[in-house]
Amino acid sequence: KLSGRRYRKRDIHDCIDEIDEAVHKYPFLQYVKVTDDAPNCDAGRLEEFLELYVAKGFRAKLEIMQFRADNLTLKMCQLLKKAHTPAICLGVESADPEVFRSIKKGESLEDIARACSYVKSCAIPLILCFVIGLPGATRESDEKSIAFAKEFQPIHCYWNIAQPVPDTQMRDYFVKHGTIYADNVMDCSSLEGDGCFADTPEYQRTERIKMQLKAQATTNDIYKPSVLTKARELGIELEIRAALKEPRARVSKWIPRRW
Repeated sequence: KLSGRRYRKRDIHDCIDEIDEAVHKYPFLQYVKVTDDAPNCDAGRLEEFLELYVAKGFRAKLEIMQFRADNLTLKMCQLLKKAHTPAICLGVESADPEVFRSIKKGESLEDIARACSYVKSCAIPLILCFVIGLPGATRESDEKSIAFAKEFQPIHCYWNIAQPVPDTQMRDYFVKHGTIYADNVMDCSSLEGDGCFADTPEYQRTERIKMQLKAQATTNDIYKPSVLTKARELGIELEIRAALKEPRARVSKWIPRRW
């Protein structure tokens, strides 16, 4: 309802000219950020933009949000490396095939795995996004997401808990199959373990929060004493201590923390 399926293209050379003007006006400019919803929906078009960006020799790091994994090419990653991109973030949501199919993402887990391989082959830091407790999810299915992250060793993972926004199929699912605990789930963030706003009898709120904590402890590099404090409160301290010992990608001091 917000944007539909049509989009307006902007002239690529006009974009490059605007960047050129900015880097001359602000000689210490560190980042150029593209926040389009899906800038690589036309892979050839983005590759053309990247070629021009690299040819101009801009020193500012090019940061692009919202990549579609199915349209992320090896050439694109190679050009992004030359454009000093600080990281590439891809949405996995769930690595369980059945749950993944149900969210109608429009790409496959094989597409995402291939894209992850392209990013890693170009030595670009990889960031992944997941959602715990999607419709149909179980503890076992969310464990598959943790296994996927462990396989590809991202430098960071976003582990959200499903938030059933009004007027969405997800909300309809939880109304029918479970319980919703907030009128407007967008008033809060689920990223920091501050809340779980919907559950089902088979996969209750506390279990979803436990899974989020385990996922964060397994994959992310920032150690906070509060992690063990929360684990102790939830009765899973031993499990979280074991998760913290799992191998993970270490973030070099040269990699800017842009997450």
